[in-house]
Amino acid sequence: MTEIELSEDADVPVALRLRTVRGRPAPAAPFLLEGQVAVGTPTTRRLTAADAGPDDELAGFIAAESARWDYYLTALSCTFVSLEEAELASGWLRITLSGEESTAHSMDPMVLEEFADLSYSIKLVVPLMIESEFGVNGARKRRRTAVEGLYDGTRTPSWLFHGSARAPVHGVQRLRLVVRTPAGLPAEGTIQAGASVRHKRLGLDLFSYTTPLADVPEPLRIRFLPD
Repeated sequence: MTEIELSEDADVPVALRLRTVRGRPAPAAPFLLEGQVAVGTPTTRRLTAADAGPDDELAGFIAAESARWDYYLTALSCTFVSLEEAELASGWLRITLSGEESTAHSMDPMVLEEFADLSYSIKLVVPLMIESEFGVNGARKRRRTAVEGLYDGTRTPSWLFHGSARAPVHGVQRLRLVVRTPAGLPAEGTIQAGASVRHKRLGLDLFSYTTPLADVPEPLRIRFLPD
């Protein structure tokens, strides 16, 4: 096992747009949702055998894979702010990786009962998997799931954030993953976020908001660049 320090950069506010259906009247909810979702600018680091430190097994794995695959350790965060007049019933964050062979090799966290603080020190074990600070044992006894990782092993890794009647989605969650790309080829990842919102003045109805691809801020486009 080896440990690497990596943290996200400054928060980027994400303005969300109300999802509408063509041919149907637009809902009465506000078209823009601003100031309630932000993403910590992702940072990424290409992993080499030297990063394994004294872990010879991990160094050997990276060296053996280097002819076929590059691996990038990536850190980011997502902030949700629920307001009395606009509660977030749920939220999501998705990274879409370019290229059919680019995948999320390991994601963390995968399951949390509540938002939890993850350290900047990330533990890696063979085969270049993140060793989570939070185990998933006893999953059947969980009271509820607040954070859920989905689509590990695909090119669209995602996290869902669940609220409840008593506890809307609110807080900061640090996220990290290992991305695998074909060796020597650049790749990109595009971050989108969204939320389901309950506007107090509009009753109990939920309204869905998202980030159109054309509106994704430049800092939320990740570049995976080989040396």
